[in-house]
Amino acid sequence: MQVQGFRKAWYSACVRCGLSKLEPKIDRTGEIVYAPPRGPRSKPKAKMIYRGMIFHDLRRKGARSLLQAGIPEKVCLAIGGWKTRSVFDRYSIVSPKDVVEAGRKLEISHNQLAANFGNNSGTERTKVQQADSPVQ
Repeated sequence: MQVQGFRKAWYSACVRCGLSKLEPKIDRTGEIVYAPPRGPRSKPKAKMIYRGMIFHDLRRKGARSLLQAGIPEKVCLAIGGWKTRSVFDRYSIVSPKDVVEAGRKLEISHNQLAANFGNNSGTERTKVQQADSPVQ
């Protein structure tokens, strides 16, 4: 089978793999929109809309995976072929899962620091202050 256009080939492959689907186009009134007939005896065919993964989703996933792996941003820019930082920022979208993970890591780090240093307020208590203090 010869590939006529990348987008059509991508859509077909994604539909076959179950990553997306083609749905009939619906107008404002809720009716199905039909494509113009191809010939005098052709049956009406609904216009179809592609819903699912697009090729740039892979590029976005690649950018996020590189960053999560700890690759420096300049290297990510070079690998992905982004010429400017502003374009790269469109692809490196932060997911809610990333935010939760960052909070979890921060809590672990804070707990480790508190366990190692005990009083992490930035002030040290002398032995006399500790002996006079009712709370120990």
